[in-house]
Amino acid sequence: MFGSQAPYHTDPNYAKLLLFHEYFHGDLGAGLGASHQTGWTGLIAELMRAIHKQ
Repeated sequence: MFGSQAPYHTDPNYAKLLLFHEYFHGDLGAGLGASHQTGWTGLIAELMRAIHKQ
């Protein structure tokens, strides 16, 4: 899943890290583009829900 990025394979601090990339390489399956998409999307969804409840 992490391809040639060794720290993600060997460092226990990254054991539960799942990256959600913007897009993927068609032949290799390697994650490309931004990998921080989910955090911002989740934040905006929470803000919209909080505003809607008021």
